[in-house]
Amino acid sequence: MKNINILICSFLLAFGLQNVNAQCTNTCRVDFQNDGITNDGEGFFSDASYTDVNLTESGTQIADGNTPTASYSFDIFDSASGDCTLGTDGSDDLSITLTVEPVYDVYGGGVGSPGTGGAGRSFFIDGVGIKTITDFTSGEFVSTTGDVYCYTYEVTFGNPLQAQDAVARVTSINTAGQIFESASVVFLDGAGVPYGSATYNGFWNGAPGGSNGGTNGCSGTNSINIEADIYTTTGTGVVFAADPGSITTSAAPNTGTYCFPENGTSGSNNNYTVDATTDAGLMATDIVSGFVYTVCLEDVATTCGGDDLPTNGTTGNGQSTSDCNDPDGTAATNTAFTNTLSYVEVCNDAPCGYTADVAFTEVCGQFTIDVTNIIASGTTDDAVDGNVEYSIDGGTNWIAYTAGTQLPADGSALLVQLVDPSDISCTSEVFNGNAPIGTTPNTPVFVPNGTTTTAP
Repeated sequence: MKNINILICSFLLAFGLQNVNAQCTNTCRVDFQNDGITNDGEGFFSDASYTDVNLTESGTQIADGNTPTASYSFDIFDSASGDCTLGTDGSDDLSITLTVEPVYDVYGGGVGSPGTGGAGRSFFIDGVGIKTITDFTSGEFVSTTGDVYCYTYEVTFGNPLQAQDAVARVTSINTAGQIFESASVVFLDGAGVPYGSATYNGFWNGAPGGSNGGTNGCSGTNSINIEADIYTTTGTGVVFAADPGSITTSAAPNTGTYCFPENGTSGSNNNYTVDATTDAGLMATDIVSGFVYTVCLEDVATTCGGDDLPTNGTTGNGQSTSDCNDPDGTAATNTAFTNTLSYVEVCNDAPCGYTADVAFTEVCGQFTIDVTNIIASGTTDDAVDGNVEYSIDGGTNWIAYTAGTQLPADGSALLVQLVDPSDISCTSEVFNGNAPIGTTPNTPVFVPNGTTTTAP
């Protein structure tokens, strides 16, 4: 019987290139505040006479534990001229989604208020920015040891930025108090995917008394995570603020106990202007399409008479914590905490670049770069599809690519971009990835007895 050889060695890797500016030459600062003042350097843009971003009237909630998600979009500048003019071209340049996250116990215990905690947890806007408030005095929810209250702000840009232009101002994120406050900022890549991650591990190194059968801190002993261990991070594009010194037991009336902790000292990054490169570690030309800002509050007060006892009780409301040195809970977590997103910066240069679908097609140890569905937006000549370039040395040198040319499928690092031939500063997003790895073809061999085997 004749052997029949069948070649099996094809692989397709596809991705998209997005429109992006080169380094921004003119930045608009978008202030999320409602102070009713124009031309004050703190208006809609820092350098122009526009009113503030006005989500709603000052002091009014724009999302709370009963309606935990709200989204807004803003038309900021004229896409043709790049002028900082409010709402002139019908194209939204900035979007924001605000979310009150469900309460959880970071140590695996129960929570006092399942769900999102009611109207005592909310977003609102004032003369400083978009704030959250967690009001432990509101009576809207019961808090217990280890309960964590998080809020997220997800901001996306209509036109992605280079990382060297991406800035977010956040304030009051690691503040001294009876509740442990911390926050993280994670930048998004050109496809809207987080570059890295930040996972909150908790204030305590092990379950505390009052949560999940823990004993930490119950009798004056304590084991607190150091700042580096409070969050676990992966990848780049991530920063966090989590100084445990914002909590103390040395202040009266609770000296020596974590039953009801007192104010420590706010962390050094309590107010933080986060830069995607110098702070979050991205390369200057990495693409940033937005970021996710998350702030979390952990109830670190311990109880010794059992798990999941209330820590934010007030006299007469039945929320007694009689196992600690404050029988009615009035000196426990009865404070309100706020944090703020004050402003972000967006590029107001005229858009420049391309969007396209790009695929690496590998066949038997070689591959081609296949570019389709090109849209040239803002290029010198929209009729020109653009030159495809690739780099194998991290962008130091770029090589023009001719359609159909086969390259070695060796898995090596590879950059790809499209360039306007009439204006080489006008490019697409730079794709940062790896070439495919070539496959070894398999040959089915039919032996005389009819049994099929596979040989390399």
